[in-house]
Amino acid sequence: MVISLAGGLLMTPSLQEYKPLAARFIFMCVIMVWVLETLARDRLAKEQAIGELRRSDKRKSKFLSVLSHELRNPLAALSSGVDLLKRQTRGATEQATVQTFERQINHMKRLVDDLLEVARIDQGKIELQWAEVPLYSLTSDAVAMSMALTAAKKQSVQVVLPTPALTVRVDATRITQVLCNLIHNASKFSPEGSQIELTVRPDAQALVFVVKDHGYGIPADQLEQIFTTYVQLDDPAKASTGLGLGLSLVRRLIELHGGVVKARSDGRGHGSEFEVRLPPSCVVTGPAAKDGLANTSAGADPALQALSILVVDDHQAVANAVAALLKMDGHRVVTAGNGADALKAAASHAPDIVILDVSLPDMNGHAVAQELRQNAIGRVPQIIAMTGWATEPVREGPDSAFEAYLLKPVSYEVLNRTISELSLTASAPRGKAGSPARAPI
Repeated sequence: MVISLAGGLLMTPSLQEYKPLAARFIFMCVIMVWVLETLARDRLAKEQAIGELRRSDKRKSKFLSVLSHELRNPLAALSSGVDLLKRQTRGATEQATVQTFERQINHMKRLVDDLLEVARIDQGKIELQWAEVPLYSLTSDAVAMSMALTAAKKQSVQVVLPTPALTVRVDATRITQVLCNLIHNASKFSPEGSQIELTVRPDAQALVFVVKDHGYGIPADQLEQIFTTYVQLDDPAKASTGLGLGLSLVRRLIELHGGVVKARSDGRGHGSEFEVRLPPSCVVTGPAAKDGLANTSAGADPALQALSILVVDDHQAVANAVAALLKMDGHRVVTAGNGADALKAAASHAPDIVILDVSLPDMNGHAVAQELRQNAIGRVPQIIAMTGWATEPVREGPDSAFEAYLLKPVSYEVLNRTISELSLTASAPRGKAGSPARAPI
């Protein structure tokens, strides 16, 4: 093809010469479309997989919540039954049997608590309750909580604290749980009659807790793996029991405090050492604030007057066992199995204290509490919520329906102490219905 332009000749390429270039262009377009379609399919598949994981996680959370409730109610009945037996048992053989029951119930409760705690951390539902507490109260509580296991294996726990005594700012419940888990782990993997050492020392960079045992030790290749959820140590002595949650929970709770935890061991037969390091900001100078102190050793007030108490629980075994314990302390007790019967009993007996299960077959526990307040003639009862639903949020503050909120199974010592504290405020002036004055529990 020849085109004349301004008296000259301009040669243009023929269409035939464009064909290779056009073919390559079309080929590249086809490849790009294929790549884009593949990426789109992959993205859709990933979104569907993520969605399914989220739905699966939600189902798991629901399952754990139901599991908690279904396990805690029978545990509550067993726990109260053991408290009754402890008061009635006389012979050495009977006492040993009751102590065995108590250890096994506490072990079951610990497994349920650890399982749900890990689930709550995964869901971001844990908020630390910071408070100033004396260091010795954390260590003494942890040792006391572990005593059932250590005593059974004739083990001793040596505690070394810094001088002068320190006050720390932490979530006392969580740090006590951490120390208890570490002592429990040391006891489980140590022989009978051995010693466990708990040492606390402050330095310029951290507040350091060290739990050391002289047990079976940890292989070097498992020192990091043991902090993984559901992973258990390969133990030649077959001491490994549980769900593999204790150390995972320790790491997560310490990380929430801004700290770190590490394990050390020289291998099999050389024991192990767990070091927890909390940031120096956790150390407080001066005495602990009064509101942060937990009186964990206080028992029932021996001068506590007899009270009128209403126990409301749709699990009759739980209600009967709690009522029997309260009657042994001289209280006047009536029971009810649902919300309607609870309101009728309250109208007839005008209770000072109501122990109320939050989940009832006919009414929500919060609604029952509101009606109890609104229908009260004269003094408004103090209401203690008891529930097996560990994932249910604690209703606190001026709009709370309850003065105290306890998770099943509740030891009678804790319940009795709560009643004692509430009885001191039973005659205090109250606000409008549904806005009770909070008790210092």
